Amino acid sequence: MYLYKKGSISTLDIENLFGNEDDFQNSNNPASNRDNKVTYINKDYIEYDEITRELKIIEKGKEYIRNKFPPKPRRN
Repeated sequence: MYLYKKGSISTLDIENLFGNEDDFQNSNNPASNRDNKVTYINKDYIEYDEITRELKIIEKGKEYIRNKFPPKPRRN
């Protein structure tokens, strides 16, 4: 599962999914490993493939999103 296609999401959108109040600086470059402070890759939510240059959401990230945004119950 791809996290996003080129041009379809901003780093602000990524920050809204994975970030919290203390993580605003992390949205600037989610694929970098600058000073080991970028949380998305270090927390194993996404992985960066250097060969294809793609960010992919992995199972831990999928589970995090499922827990953070559970499905809404259907209305009858």
